[in-house]
Amino acid sequence: MPTLLVISPTASNEQAELMVRTARRVGIDPMLYRQSCRHPHGKDYQGTEIVRILTERTEEYVISVDAYDVAWLAGEGEVLDKLHKFNHPFVMSCERTGVGGLVKTKNELARQCWDSGGLLPQPNIGGWVGRRDYVLHCFNEAQRLYEANPEDPNYNYDNHYQWLAMMKAWGGAEFCLDWNCEIFHSMDQTEWEWMDGNRIVNKTTSTIPCIAHFHGDPTRVAYREMCARLLG
Repeated sequence: MPTLLVISPTASNEQAELMVRTARRVGIDPMLYRQSCRHPHGKDYQGTEIVRILTERTEEYVISVDAYDVAWLAGEGEVLDKLHKFNHPFVMSCERTGVGGLVKTKNELARQCWDSGGLLPQPNIGGWVGRRDYVLHCFNEAQRLYEANPEDPNYNYDNHYQWLAMMKAWGGAEFCLDWNCEIFHSMDQTEWEWMDGNRIVNKTTSTIPCIAHFHGDPTRVAYREMCARLLG
């Protein structure tokens, strides 16, 4: 059994095709799940199903990526090498905008990011990686601490994404945000360029990420262009 379990939520195998093909290109075979999501804010596929999978599986490490707009640039070895350089064995991808409506939480996350010299301050649950037992601990702790304590009851996603963001801002089980695109690269509002070997570099941080995430682009044009280059 591989060291790293890769899981990805999708409504259909067809919608995940490019993500899967780019993953297989670097030696990874993702497990697709939750093809009948019901919760409007993803409570089931972003949390309930994750907790079930983390509880039932036995791999030491787990990575989760969105299915429709993620391209793999590197494989398991590099992902885990970079994970081990963070302070905690759970790292979540980041973006500029984050959870809308949670003003105090977003401001605190931005303060933490700027104080650490980071680039992208807000968590994006469309990509995360960690040691399976510790990720499960973090998901459970975030729910225990913040499910009944939303920052704004009138703007409440009621899911693990919101609870994890609040836990990072206000305390609980510790985990890291990939503020400088070491592993995950948000393609929204960032400057990057191609390198030799079909890798990209963040022009601001000079980091070379393992995974590109084209979130926030419903056209998928740029995403399909990158996948065509990688798979051509």
